[in-house]
Amino acid sequence: MLLEILAIGIHPYFLPMVAVFAFLSVIGDVREKRYFTIVYLIGIQIVTYIFGMIIGVLGNGISPSRDGYGFYSTNMNSIINPTSCGQYTWSVLLKTHPQILGNYDGFNYLGGILFL
Repeated sequence: MLLEILAIGIHPYFLPMVAVFAFLSVIGDVREKRYFTIVYLIGIQIVTYIFGMIIGVLGNGISPSRDGYGFYSTNMNSIINPTSCGQYTWSVLLKTHPQILGNYDGFNYLGGILFL
C-alpha cells in the first residue's frame, strides 16, 4: 500500500506501473489459495484513489488542452537548425526558420557539440 501511495505522491505516471506489480502479486497469492489478498488489493486501490484526490492529482477536472498541450511545439529540425527571433541567428550554414506562435518552447540547438 505504501508503494502505491508513494508512487502517486511522486508522480501519477508511476501509479499504473506499480499497480501492475501489485496485481501480479495478488494473482500469485490467489494461485496459492490465499484469497484475502483480493480484498487487500481493493483496499489499496481505494486508499490510493482517496490519497490522490486529497493531494489533487486525480479528479481535478482540468483537461490537458487547457495547459497548452498541443499548442506549444518544436520544429523537427530544431536540433541542427534552431528557430530564430529578431536579430538572433544561431547557424551560419543553415537558413533560419521563422518562429511562429507557440513555437518558442522548442529551442534545443546542439551547435558545435556535434563536432566534438
